This record gives sequence, C-alpha cells and structure tokens, in this order.
Amino acid sequence: MPFQAVLTTDLRSMIRSWLVRIWLILIAAQSLFMIAVSLDEETPVAETLAGYLGLFPLVWSTVVIIVSGGAVSSESGVVADSILSKAITRTEYVAAKLTSRLIVVLGAFLAATIPVSYIITENASGPLDNAGLRWAFILVGLMLTLLTCLSVAFSALFNRTMVAIVVVWFAWYIAGSVTALFNADYLSPLVIIDNLPTLIEGSYDTDELLRTMVGFGGLAIGAMLATIWHFGHKDL
Repeated sequence: MPFQAVLTTDLRSMIRSWLVRIWLILIAAQSLFMIAVSLDEETPVAETLAGYLGLFPLVWSTVVIIVSGGAVSSESGVVADSILSKAITRTEYVAAKLTSRLIVVLGAFLAATIPVSYIITENASGPLDNAGLRWAFILVGLMLTLLTCLSVAFSALFNRTMVAIVVVWFAWYIAGSVTALFNADYLSPLVIIDNLPTLIEGSYDTDELLRTMVGFGGLAIGAMLATIWHFGHKDL
C-alpha cells in the first residue's frame, strides 16, 4: 500500500537522521540526570517528575518543530511527481507523514518517561497521586501531539522548511500570551507546565483537565483535517 510504503520509508529516514539520534542521546542523558536528582531525599517527587515531563513541551519542543516542520516541504519537488503519476494520493501522503512524525515524537516521549518516572517514584519521597501523574502524561502527550500536527500543517502550507519552522516556533512560544488574552489559560503550555507539580500531588479539578484535554485534542484534530484539506487543493 502507498501509505504503508511512505510511512515505512519516512520512519527509516528519521531513524537515520543525526538530529533524531542526537535528540535521543540528550533525552537519555536528561533521564539519567533526573534519576540522580530523585536520589536526593530533599527534592519532592512531584517536583522532580514535573520538571522531567515539562522539559518535553518546553525545551524539546524546538526539536519536535524541526523534525516535523520539514515533513512535507522538504520533499515538495519529489512528491509532486509521485502524486501526478497516481502512485499515491495526496491524503495518503500527508497522513503517512503525519503518522510517522507522531510515532517518533510520542514514541520517544513515552519510551523515556514511563520507565524513568517509575524509577523516580521509587527513589524520591513526598506526596504523589497516581491519577494526577497519569493526567500529567496525558496533558504533555497532547501538547506534543498538537505541536507535531501544527508543524506538519505549516510544512504543507509553506514550500520552504525554514519558514514553516520559524512560524510554528514563534506561534508556540507566544501561545501563553494569546491564551491569556482570550482568558483561556487552560490551553496555555506555560500555565500547564507550572501546574504540573500540584497536579502530580493530586490537587486538580477534573472538569478543568477535561476541558484542557478536549481543547488540545480538538485543535490537533482540526490541524490534521486542515492539513489534509489544504494539501488536497494545493498546486504542486
């Protein structure tokens, strides 16, 4: 199937990418450092976990944007021939590119954070709510999903990869100001990251969390659909 072929090829190219490899090495180094921090009994477990999880949408977001921002634009010349020759449909191509990026980003996030979080909870002390920790995983995962979808969307919108990367990076880092302007702090990445320690300790409003989850999920789905629609009508 064309979708599977593009997906497999794209995953292999990202695995061979030096950027992805260096990113994984840095995540591993960061994980070891956070495990060492957890051995300090004076550091509460919630703060350690929050600091570890928060680095993904805060610091590693730049890598996510670079990895996903060139998904479509970097192959604008090659894909035109494939689509025009009917080797693959536009929807299949965009869907494969988006899926491969989500697999890499969320795969790296979960592969690192699940075992490391378990080790940290075993070593560190302090109040910890398992349900709150699960909510923290969900929220951070949704932020990474939205960021990946937006990066691929702008990669399909612009033919130049650098333009797509700069636009998404700028939009992501001013998101806090925009959400504050519209009284939507529940969608602000910075506010969510700041609240991770109390969330992991068990102090949270379930309705507020559900609203955040629906908000991020809706924006991610909207970005996916908009990308497919735009690329389907774009002149190649």
